[in-house]
Amino acid sequence: MTDDHQSQDPPYLKGFFVVLPDAIPVPNGSSWTFFTNEPEPLLDGARYAPVARARPNNMSEGRNFVSIRFLQVSDNTDAQLISDHQILTRAVDRILKANSQDSVSLPGVDLDRHRTVAEMVTFVASTGDLVATNDKPDPLTRCLTALFKFHRAYRVLARLTCEELTYKRLHPMVITTRRSMDSTVPVVDGLMLLDMRPNRPGALHEQIGSVDFSTVTAAYGRMLVGDPTIAYLERVVDARHAFIELGKNHEAALHLATACEVFLDGLLGMILFERGLTDEDAAVLFSKDLVPRVKQEYSKALGGRWSLTDGPVGEWYDKVAGLRNRVVHAAYQPSDAEVSKSFDAVEGLAKHAMNCLFDRSHQYPMTAWTFLGAPGFEQRGGAPRRAQEWLNSQTEDLTQRIAEYSAWRAAVGGAVRRRRT
Repeated sequence: MTDDHQSQDPPYLKGFFVVLPDAIPVPNGSSWTFFTNEPEPLLDGARYAPVARARPNNMSEGRNFVSIRFLQVSDNTDAQLISDHQILTRAVDRILKANSQDSVSLPGVDLDRHRTVAEMVTFVASTGDLVATNDKPDPLTRCLTALFKFHRAYRVLARLTCEELTYKRLHPMVITTRRSMDSTVPVVDGLMLLDMRPNRPGALHEQIGSVDFSTVTAAYGRMLVGDPTIAYLERVVDARHAFIELGKNHEAALHLATACEVFLDGLLGMILFERGLTDEDAAVLFSKDLVPRVKQEYSKALGGRWSLTDGPVGEWYDKVAGLRNRVVHAAYQPSDAEVSKSFDAVEGLAKHAMNCLFDRSHQYPMTAWTFLGAPGFEQRGGAPRRAQEWLNSQTEDLTQRIAEYSAWRAAVGGAVRRRRT
């Protein structure tokens, strides 16, 4: 949409309207201005007012800025509480009608709700400033960075609990505006689409029935007895959700680090259990921190290269464990690229360890069948004779052996605590 009374070429004020996933209960029309570190000569000495009819102030040292105005909008659509209520009654009605009973009538829900829309404005000096460079972000990124920083500070002080605000949690449509420097009214000049993945409350039709119940039942049984492979996969799923759906990169990094610790702990633990070590003897090894344990024990147990300086293990040490330490100890916020590399490092570590375990499956058939399973053996050319003979000789389900390992590992944990105190 264009306006003949305003030039389409900069300089102008660029605006973006975004609806927030969680309402911010500040007064309607409240504004907040954030000055960036980007020099902007055209703004040197300029005067600004955050809202119309406000008293102008001097612009500070010719820097660019982001001004955010929060608009509280009445929400007449169905809230999730209401839509869930409707889904529930429809499900109950389906069963009652199938049994020729009357439909159910549940009490209604009436809520007076508001949603928050943020109007973000920044200055664009030239057409080149509409595109990100090594020195400057694009206008939308500049505005969202300021919005996210505001929200982080808001969450610290507000009594209202809410998720961290991230790019991937935003509504995917952004309406853009521009306003010339001598005008008081912006004009709509476009529509931008962000990430289309957030806020998916249900399953698509083609997804229904895509998971085999028998595999879920097997995973459920192994989860109940403390199978470390299921715990590892669960943390990876948590990381993927935090990264892809929520955009919470620091949380994804912590989940990935935890996944690797669970994986490495379970792998060595099950090998020691299969060797027949007592819980007290195993506690000597598990009393060491993870890094020295990896350096000293895994190559002896599994063969292969377990150097922390290169290869898959080095990638884990740098891209996963190292990133985790920065997040935990320095409140570091990882980039998307860093988290993507962390996922790759986790996959590389698991593949390396499984290759080593496959080569030693004749020594540790129980561990190999727990971690590799039939699919893992098939990917590597099939189970070796000794590993297959061991499986065929078992008179009890593998789940029972995993349960015995879990009890042993709990005893090892108790011995480690006693040693450290």
